Amino acid sequence: MATIPPEPPPPGPLGETSLSGYGSGMTEEKLWRYVRRHLGGGITDVELTSKGDRDPVTGLPYEDDDTHQYDCFSDARRWFAYRVGFRKIIQVQVKAGQGAYLMPPETIDVLDLQLPNFQLPTIDADQFSYTYYTLLFGQWTNPSVAPLPYSDLVQRLQYLEQIGRIFSTDRDWEYHANSRVLEIYPAPGGALGSVGLATIWSYHIDSTVMDPQDLDLFKRKLVICAMRILGNIRSKFDSMPTVGGDRGLNGQDLYSNADLLEDRLEQDVLNWKRSVPLITG
Repeated sequence: MATIPPEPPPPGPLGETSLSGYGSGMTEEKLWRYVRRHLGGGITDVELTSKGDRDPVTGLPYEDDDTHQYDCFSDARRWFAYRVGFRKIIQVQVKAGQGAYLMPPETIDVLDLQLPNFQLPTIDADQFSYTYYTLLFGQWTNPSVAPLPYSDLVQRLQYLEQIGRIFSTDRDWEYHANSRVLEIYPAPGGALGSVGLATIWSYHIDSTVMDPQDLDLFKRKLVICAMRILGNIRSKFDSMPTVGGDRGLNGQDLYSNADLLEDRLEQDVLNWKRSVPLITG
């Protein structure tokens, strides 16, 4: 007998619980070791500072946001958030008469908004049927009686849609990214405790719960960021004197390789991901 999949947890005020990753996610420390390996770490010196390193001048540990590791991850996360994208559904607590709502700091943009529906008063008679309570058009107001034709149901649905347009107002919304304010106009009504669902473009990037394809794109961008920083460092001099003689530096080569990898990455993003939802209709 087939097993019914479990029902997923509903989205909370800060979004649904992430269940992706399949155990393939990586922490920041593992990713940084991955980057250093790909740049020759363990075989040659990689002149990039990491968390916990000490300033050779002062002897004091670097601040976490004063290292090359921090710079690379900041650039990679920003690129991933805006170029690849991560959509998330969060709850918006709706209050009667309130038209502006402050969204969470992780919100880049609001893609869609679903407001709670209102219930029309009960309609006792079928105003669009030729006769009331007949077997010809079905007794839809009585759930214990099975109606015969489908036409009466279509008439009722059309009528409810029509009366909803007459006695209600189609609402619109707009999101202001600078102030993180979601405006709903006219202001929603309804009882206290009503909840709307907003689909947002999230800035929160967690590499530990990424799917394999997303993780691959993130790792490639991280390596490119590190290659550019390392290329800039090594391009200060053409060579470095060592005991065995002058050692040539490959700063320009790192820059050129980073550009090639960037072009390939952008093409793969277009093939695998869509940063902006398509509008069809």
